[in-house]
Amino acid sequence: MIVLDTHIWFWYINESFDQFPLEWVGKIRQAERVGVSSISCYEIVLAHSKGRLEINIDGLLRQYPELKNYLM
Repeated sequence: MIVLDTHIWFWYINESFDQFPLEWVGKIRQAERVGVSSISCYEIVLAHSKGRLEINIDGLLRQYPELKNYLM
């Protein structure tokens, strides 16, 4: 299992692959399981609520339609 830190997770789901080594993309995609810490979720929400980053919900749902079940 690979556990992604907040920055890598955010860059990965936004396909900002220029932010980290390209070989990491392959390792993440080949991993049997990929996880993120609950604190990473909190950090993303906090940064978004303070206007420090923008979350493209429509794009995220296109990539991961199963998330629709978890959004209000």
